[in-house]
Amino acid sequence: MNNDTKSSVGPRDFFLHVGATAALYTWAIAFIALAFDIINYFFPDVLEYASWQSNMSVPLGTLIVAGPLYAWLLRVIRKDVTEHSEKESLWVRKWGIGLTLFVSAITFAISLIRLVISFVGGALTLPVILKIAFVLIFAGAIFYFYKRDYSASLSERAYKWFTWGVIIDTVILISVTFALFGGPATQRDLRLDQERVRDLQNIQSQVISYYQNNEALPEHLSELENAIGGFSIPTDPVTNEEYNYQVYPETVSFDICATFALEEQSSNRLPSHFPQYGIKGESFWTHDAGYYCFSRTIDPKLLDSFKR
Repeated sequence: MNNDTKSSVGPRDFFLHVGATAALYTWAIAFIALAFDIINYFFPDVLEYASWQSNMSVPLGTLIVAGPLYAWLLRVIRKDVTEHSEKESLWVRKWGIGLTLFVSAITFAISLIRLVISFVGGALTLPVILKIAFVLIFAGAIFYFYKRDYSASLSERAYKWFTWGVIIDTVILISVTFALFGGPATQRDLRLDQERVRDLQNIQSQVISYYQNNEALPEHLSELENAIGGFSIPTDPVTNEEYNYQVYPETVSFDICATFALEEQSSNRLPSHFPQYGIKGESFWTHDAGYYCFSRTIDPKLLDSFKR
């Protein structure tokens, strides 16, 4: 064996080990993110302002690529070490394993700290417990595997079980994610609905601004057009039709409506009364699928207070 292990590290060895470490961290982050979304789906937490119906494309796409890539790189490295025993002492391998052990240990400790903080702060809900428990198990499994690998006490069978476990767990999580949140078509509909909500939020903001300046609601959306301010009436991203707006001057109320592809099932149930904007609404941006109207009522007293 060559004692000068640093000189024995070729480009292939370097990129294999660095690539495996990067693939591991990328896979782990995406895996945990999707697992948290699934926990949010089944156990929504009122203390967390998060929606399980978020855009899943980034973590899902990352998981689909990073999981198999990480498992494949592990097998290639294992084959190299088996065929060339001197590669077991490569500095790039030792540093990669050491870094992973350190990150796993830190993640484990931070999760325990969060557990204590949540308990002391009265926020130790079932979703929080499940998420912390998941991270503890996940980080613990990674730490145990790499600790055994570092000490060269990992059998070939255990190595195969771990790599197959990565692939199987990835496939299961991807399947559950598609089953709960839908495929690409559903995600596209979700993003279009989110754009519709943003459009309605902009319209609502302009209506309130118009009322502040004119002490009356606009009769038509066209009155909100402002070339200087750069505001133009948004339209539906699919049909390019204007959103429906109905005003009720006698009650200082108005409806803004759109046709949505999906039901919005966010766990973030915001209160229906927003005094800082001087408006009230039945439900803020939670909507059903199909044609849906958001009813808003301006409270002149609250709005006057806000202006002062």
